[in-house]
Amino acid sequence: ELTGEYLADEQLLARNRAHGNTNAYESLVPFQLDDGRIMLVDRGWVEPGYEADRPDAVPAVPTGELTVVARLRPSEPLPRS
Repeated sequence: ELTGEYLADEQLLARNRAHGNTNAYESLVPFQLDDGRIMLVDRGWVEPGYEADRPDAVPAVPTGELTVVARLRPSEPLPRS
């Protein structure tokens, strides 16, 4: 469990993330803990938009202090190409 708040202005969308039978986006948002440390939280998949260069809509990042239940995952290996 992490307690703190999202740094919504720092949200990133990672493009070309395989999801089902399409390439989607992942919503990545820094989360600042009460002690000042910052963790990067993957808030999940965002469907590709009608235009392939961006999604049509991105869910709003919650504001204010909250508790997030998260799990740590190892880094992905770098692509070979």
